[in-house]
Amino acid sequence: MKLYRSTKGAYGRYLRFHVWKYHGMDVIAKQFGKCPHLNDNRQCQFQINGQPELMPVICRVYPRDAVKCDVETEVTMELSCISMAKVFLEHPGRLSFIPTQEKIASTWEMDNNDPDFYRFLKEDREKILDYIWNEENDLSEIWQVLYAFVYRQHDLIVGDKIEEAKQITISDDPVDMGMYYLDRDYTYAFFSLKTIDRMILEHINYGNLKMRERSFFKLILGYRRIFSDFTVKEADDFFNDNVRKMMNEGYGEKYRSYFSYCTQELFIKAYESYHILRQFLFSVLYVQLLMVFDLVDYIKSKNNIASLDRQSEILMLCEQGIRHNPSLTKNLMAVIREEFL
Repeated sequence: MKLYRSTKGAYGRYLRFHVWKYHGMDVIAKQFGKCPHLNDNRQCQFQINGQPELMPVICRVYPRDAVKCDVETEVTMELSCISMAKVFLEHPGRLSFIPTQEKIASTWEMDNNDPDFYRFLKEDREKILDYIWNEENDLSEIWQVLYAFVYRQHDLIVGDKIEEAKQITISDDPVDMGMYYLDRDYTYAFFSLKTIDRMILEHINYGNLKMRERSFFKLILGYRRIFSDFTVKEADDFFNDNVRKMMNEGYGEKYRSYFSYCTQELFIKAYESYHILRQFLFSVLYVQLLMVFDLVDYIKSKNNIASLDRQSEILMLCEQGIRHNPSLTKNLMAVIREEFL
């Protein structure tokens, strides 16, 4: 802000024009849902001009996300960046952290002081990732088994029984799952399409989306054309059957990788709230929503697998339009509570 205020002439006025006060803080105000300093190619004009000092810290760190938990900072890549989305899809598989001494400014610092719970989250996340990458397990089975595992642990954590939660093992035995067992066939419609439909039409398609992100708006229009005349059961069956077909034709490792990525990024963020079930459910939800929009494109292309560039664009749109929208996250969680839990 000191630089913005000290910059003379028309350029200085331009910089200051886009800064507003929000809860006492200086923020760059969006225009039609986007940063005013992005050009038509979604590139930061400050970066292109060689002016990184004019970029907020979060933009200088981006597309890395640096989250400080306890005494460590985990740095991951954000797939809302089209280049990172493409790199991710070019190299599917399990990701791992590499220790580094590089100093990276944290974009989010977890407000907690519970080292034991932090260790639990890290160890639990590895258990979950190990199960995800057991190639014998189909993703639809993985979701239901892990749902029971995480839900059992969540109830113990809420009851301040962390030591008992540590003893829970991942099991596909309905007896072990107990009351958390989902008594249904394995399905990629983990959340019913009735629930997904409400999320898309009431919350994701909001606030002049047609003007803010026309490509995403077109995907939602395509979704409505495909699913509008189905009953709830027909929609679930159609979705499950076609996603299974897509998985067999080349999308399988992509979705496993994306679920693994979401788990790796989101699970640790339960450090503040202790709500590990919420983090798990959102990891599943983001994958299922990506499946929905991939399916729309797949059907529109007459059952042809999309190019890498097109898949990267859809992944980037889902990340930008859904996962990285805090107010939308609250609304989606409300739907999950009402229609799923």
